Amino acid sequence: MAIEPPLDLLSFHAYLMRNDRFGGHVIRPYSPLSPASLVSYLRVVGWTVDFYDPTLQSESTAFEIALSRVRPRVAALFGHPSTREEAWRLVAVCRRFGCLVVAFGDDPTAVPDLYLDHGVDVVVRGEAELAVHRLMEHLKDRQFRFDPAQLDGVPWLTYRLADETVSTPDGEERLDLETAPPPLRDEVHTRAYLQRRKQVHGVADLALVTSRGIPGTEAHRRRIPEGVAAEIAELRRRFDLDGVRFIDHVFTHDQRWHERFAEALERVGGPMPYECFGRVQD
Repeated sequence: MAIEPPLDLLSFHAYLMRNDRFGGHVIRPYSPLSPASLVSYLRVVGWTVDFYDPTLQSESTAFEIALSRVRPRVAALFGHPSTREEAWRLVAVCRRFGCLVVAFGDDPTAVPDLYLDHGVDVVVRGEAELAVHRLMEHLKDRQFRFDPAQLDGVPWLTYRLADETVSTPDGEERLDLETAPPPLRDEVHTRAYLQRRKQVHGVADLALVTSRGIPGTEAHRRRIPEGVAAEIAELRRRFDLDGVRFIDHVFTHDQRWHERFAEALERVGGPMPYECFGRVQD
């Protein structure tokens, strides 16, 4: 039997519902979009990547089994304050398998030293899709031999060099939200989430995002409403949805956008119940 080549990168997070005393009944289990978006983007630009989602996993050794099967060169952790303890365990597993460990997301960006202290090799700041892609190109040019002394030309990185925390400058490029692929939504895992949502809350819905950054800041931009409506129409085609939940920082700040969104939804299948974050004044 032929041996499969190692995966370039495995994206993962560290939230497990079995470790959450309240999450199984109160917190709504949605598949995290950030690690799934990273996988979709990296696949489009040519990397062999996959997404490990442990949320509904019941076996404590499942991550070890996944790593032994795909043997990734790079393991990319989406970090969150509530999942740090489990993250340290998974990072240690990655290191035992010889993976280079990268961390991305708001939490690693805010406290990079904490992640570096617990075994992460590189914290990626900014937009993970672009930053990780640049790092992967750098590593490929060096046959995936990791040398922190040679990272100074790669933007958006924080790492340790001779026991000193070093950060490279931010890049100027921003992800084009109109051309970026939608988050990976594996059929089996997505249906498991929908079944759990239906059991716990009586609603089978999925999370979506239409923008990046906080409204009013330079970094904020938003997808065109017609593109969001098209994504919802595709999700309706693939899954039996009762609604969607928008997880933008603030969803309700632009009335004209919502008017176009309503018109676009009507053209591709009609209204869809949704929840979102908003501000009272909107």
